[in-house]
Amino acid sequence: AGTMAGSLGQFLGLSRGHLEHPSRVFVMGNEAADLDSVASSVALAFLEHGLRGVPAVPLVNIPRADLRLRGEVVWLLHALQLPSEDLVFIDEVDLEKHCRQGPAKLILTDHNKLNKAQAALGPAVVGVVDHHPDE
Repeated sequence: AGTMAGSLGQFLGLSRGHLEHPSRVFVMGNEAADLDSVASSVALAFLEHGLRGVPAVPLVNIPRADLRLRGEVVWLLHALQLPSEDLVFIDEVDLEKHCRQGPAKLILTDHNKLNKAQAALGPAVVGVVDHHPDE
């Protein structure tokens, strides 16, 4: 587990740099940003990068200030020695700007429909990994 956490930590440290890559892919969990949402977005971005060479950015779908309210996520990051500073939060990225600048790609994890405030991002969705019934 130490090797995997180390590799994951290295990926997270690099993933913020993917923000400006022209073929980057955002992997975004749901707006609850609970443990399965955050973990699935990070894990899928890690796999996309490691297995397919995709410049993937896991995106936490809450403002950074709200992370402290997600005790399970904070606990897991601490247990794996992953600094929360390496995560990218929804209030740190202008997704609509990225969509306007060129073919932005967005993969949804732990949800299959964008919320109303993010509905304009619909054309950017290229994939969904979810366990909920389709909406």
